[in-house]
Amino acid sequence: MEQLINQGQKKPKNFWQKLKKWQKIEIVVVGFILIYIVTSSFFCLRSDPDFTKDLEYITCENNSDCVPEKCGCLNKKGAKNFSLWTTFCVINLKCVIPSSCSCQDGKCVGSYDYDNEEFYEKTDIEKIENVFMTSLEAQKKL
Repeated sequence: MEQLINQGQKKPKNFWQKLKKWQKIEIVVVGFILIYIVTSSFFCLRSDPDFTKDLEYITCENNSDCVPEKCGCLNKKGAKNFSLWTTFCVINLKCVIPSSCSCQDGKCVGSYDYDNEEFYEKTDIEKIENVFMTSLEAQKKL
């Protein structure tokens, strides 16, 4: 008799079965976002790593091995990892891209020839100091 009564009843649904389709999609999307945030925080622990100081990323044999990237010249492996790092960590570096790269002594070296000798001869601080010293000298003459 008890079996006849239980046959008419439906099996109770679990939590996942009770959810609607849009709720399931929302849970999956939020899960992916959380996974991205956690993994990117571990991956991006080094703040602004200087790829141009790592020998693994700047060694070369020919000029064609070197690629101009933001902040310096890297080999193809370094350029790929730098690109992934900046994309994955969502970092915008404010650096000057070298106009060309060459392989010197087994390392990628960049040149910043923008038709202006002062561009690579002086840093911003040196330029500010130069303006300040010039104005001091002008005041002394008056």
